[in-house]
Amino acid sequence: MVIVVRVDRRDTADGLHSSLMTLAPRAVGSTCWCRCADVPLLERDLESQEAAGPAAPPAPSTRFPPAPYSSKWNRLVGGLAEEAYEPYELSKIIGFWGIFRIVGTVFCSVQLWAEVVLYYGIAWMVIVGYRSVAGDRNEGLKDTSEAIRAVAVFLCSLSAILISLFATFITDRWWTFRTQGIGNIWGATSQLVFLLSSHLTNYTNQGITPEDERLIRSVQRYGRASMACIFAARRRQDLTTLVDKNILTEKECEILTNDVKYRVPCSIWAWITSIIAHFDKSKKLPGPPIVGALYSSAARGRDGAAIIMRLLKTPLPLAYVHMISVLAKVNNLLIAIAFGFKLTLDIHYQFWLMFVIHAFVIPLVYNGLLALARELDDPFGTDFNDFPDELYDKYIRRECEAFGKAIQHYRTIQDEYPEGADDIL
Repeated sequence: MVIVVRVDRRDTADGLHSSLMTLAPRAVGSTCWCRCADVPLLERDLESQEAAGPAAPPAPSTRFPPAPYSSKWNRLVGGLAEEAYEPYELSKIIGFWGIFRIVGTVFCSVQLWAEVVLYYGIAWMVIVGYRSVAGDRNEGLKDTSEAIRAVAVFLCSLSAILISLFATFITDRWWTFRTQGIGNIWGATSQLVFLLSSHLTNYTNQGITPEDERLIRSVQRYGRASMACIFAARRRQDLTTLVDKNILTEKECEILTNDVKYRVPCSIWAWITSIIAHFDKSKKLPGPPIVGALYSSAARGRDGAAIIMRLLKTPLPLAYVHMISVLAKVNNLLIAIAFGFKLTLDIHYQFWLMFVIHAFVIPLVYNGLLALARELDDPFGTDFNDFPDELYDKYIRRECEAFGKAIQHYRTIQDEYPEGADDIL
């Protein structure tokens, strides 16, 4: 007997699973499954189930990952629920309650909140300082307040345009990292493995040999290593971490560290082109069109690594970034001083309310955009919004392995092609 229960919440699934496991042994040969709707069973669990047959289910700690995942996201990534990467749901972020989201947003910046408090303090210092020096004399204070406020309004309008453009430049730079950098490395690696596996399997009569399989796996490893080297360098890690992850061998790591040294993420693609040349020289590839496509893919992967390294070494001009920052800070400072004078002249409820809103919202928005630029400037670290390197590496590896498995079974499918199948297709 098989008991299958589907629930919508993880905590309910854990508790219900424990209860059912105490009841299931009462039925001879029974198997109990408790599955959360938002968390599909892991691939390794399914494989172990097929191998072992009907048996006790995996431990809850294995079947249910530590972080919640939407069923939609699990379908997109192929059910890799065991990954540590937790994407956000756009519908929740853009909704009303999204304004209370803290984790992963600029609201996590301590500097952001410290500067908001600073501007409140400056306004209070203006009020207390003026009262202690001038007392109740307010001659000329109104004109001074209006003049400062006029400058603040002008800078506020100018800052809104320039800081928005600045944030746009940083966001475009981040998107270039992802699409033209990582995207090219990822796409080139997958395409190389796909083309090599296809043509080595079907072009030659003897099919693919164990040596060919080893070289194709090397192409996969070198493509992944090109991307992993960039993350390791930005995190101040040496290449031995790639050996621990089974991406490079100790000998390869030693060569790259002691001999190659310079621009390793780009240089490693020379090994891939050497493998392509070996297959071409061995007459295992159809000819120039395919060989040219392979070389083009390798060049695209090298270009992806080069784009990332160039952008990392070419930030926006210092003078431009400094001017944007100074403009935002001076604008926020003048707003605090102007409202300090305004409250000194006429302390009423409405002015306090305006002061609280202006001194909070305007610095929060401008400094938030600057904090956003700082967060996206180098997405190869370990911050919340940085690229998930281990997830990307695992996707590339599994994608290449899937190509190999599909191609291996191609001839089996064709040999078992039934008569009259053309009518079905």
